[in-house]
Amino acid sequence: MKRRVKQIRSKAEIPNYTPQTIEQAQQNVQRIRNGLLDVNSVEDAQKLLAKNQFSYVMGGHTWGKDSFLFRARILNSKQSEQIGEWDESEFWEAPLEFVNDYGRLNSPHESVLYLTNNFAQTFSEIRYQSAAISDRPTLITSYRVSKEFHTLEIGWSSENPVSEEQVVNNIYSNFISEIFSQSEDDYGQASYYISNAVLGFYAYPPGEAKCYSYAPVQTNDSGLKSVNLAFDPSDEHNYLDYFGSVIVPNYCESLNGNITITKLLDENHNEIDPKSNQKLIYKRFGIQFSDNED
Repeated sequence: MKRRVKQIRSKAEIPNYTPQTIEQAQQNVQRIRNGLLDVNSVEDAQKLLAKNQFSYVMGGHTWGKDSFLFRARILNSKQSEQIGEWDESEFWEAPLEFVNDYGRLNSPHESVLYLTNNFAQTFSEIRYQSAAISDRPTLITSYRVSKEFHTLEIGWSSENPVSEEQVVNNIYSNFISEIFSQSEDDYGQASYYISNAVLGFYAYPPGEAKCYSYAPVQTNDSGLKSVNLAFDPSDEHNYLDYFGSVIVPNYCESLNGNITITKLLDENHNEIDPKSNQKLIYKRFGIQFSDNED
């Protein structure tokens, strides 16, 4: 993932930075929120954040070997039928030439592998509720972690803030998580401009995976404990193995535990029968069928 702005590694590097009170931090965040309607570029977002002395806090996640991560992709009927003929590269991130707009952590013509650690969360990330795609088939791909890695978390907050500085940091971190958890439908492209501007303050730790973690898009299911990831394609194969895909023909009609799977690919991209491999689907995707195998 290429860098687009100067890396700032500490508050001391922020021009004219001064310590803030809790009230000042709250006021700054509110001014930023009010200014989102006037953000029309990453440069606008950078200026808005700098003007209000935005504070950036770093934390992280550890992803253990043999854990699973997921990615969703909307298909058309032809793609769904021809999935057995796909090239292996089509099960990873989108090619650069097809990335025309800003995403959560990418600029146009910059490809990123976006993942989440929860199968159901993938549908919220692609906004399956949209009338334009709600009845289209969705491909969900599973990736197994082949080597433990750590992600740099954007929007990390302290669980038990004690000092005023920690409370101030949490105010800013919670706002970052709020921005990252909003879909484009909420703030338009401004949310992506802000998230890309924020990215400039987070450098990959030396020797660690080129991967960020951040808050997922909000969902009505409060029971989901999801985290999103953004992997640099140059590093993804050092930590992830393709581990199969399923096609859900119409997720909106598959709610309340009634998921329908029409196609299943194994880790070698071979198409196998979903009905006779329900245990495998459960193990790799966490999908529980009412008539699951013993």
